[in-house]
Amino acid sequence: MEASVPAPGWYRDPSGSPNWRYWDGTQWTQQTKGYFRSVRELLGQALVLRRDGLNPKAEDLMWGDEVVVRLGWGGLINRMQGDVTVESGEGSWRIDQQGLLPPRHVILDHTGQIAVMNWQITSGKGTLTFGDGRVYTWRHEWVQVERHRVNPNHRGQWWLWDAGGRAVIGAAHADHVTSVQVPADAVDVRELALFAGLGAYFVLRWLDSQVNRDRN
Repeated sequence: MEASVPAPGWYRDPSGSPNWRYWDGTQWTQQTKGYFRSVRELLGQALVLRRDGLNPKAEDLMWGDEVVVRLGWGGLINRMQGDVTVESGEGSWRIDQQGLLPPRHVILDHTGQIAVMNWQITSGKGTLTFGDGRVYTWRHEWVQVERHRVNPNHRGQWWLWDAGGRAVIGAAHADHVTSVQVPADAVDVRELALFAGLGAYFVLRWLDSQVNRDRN
């Protein structure tokens, strides 16, 4: 039996580049277009993380079949190690983890360091401070977790709050799915794509700290 030939259309670039490339039904063409859907077009929507197994090179926050934010992992073993890159149509950033107890994250863009986040382990709260003086707070709430594995029905949430007490982004994990909620009123938030990536990153780090993360 002959293998079926894909219908003409836009597909992920087979070269691995962050683009869509057009397949004309017989061959790949030179037509490409941007890979990422703008997160600012998705206010009030939920993005879902496509999980491709333990320690993939990248995982994508998706809206339907469209990629909105890509997380790239630098750790050789898991997401608890190495740098993380956040790519989007709005910009790209690098998260440099410094230390484990407590973890400290330095966030950089093409100009250099732009923010630092410090964690308070006992309270489960993180303070994200930008060089221009803006301050955000990450807080989480988890329900009971089994000792040796993540309960498939376990629900956990991370929320990022601005100095005025407004929720800027939310991330959650339940029933094997990690999702990120983009509030409808977050239109004025500059680093919205970065925050969406950070939300997914924190959930994945928490899951990586549990046994058998990718067996759930």
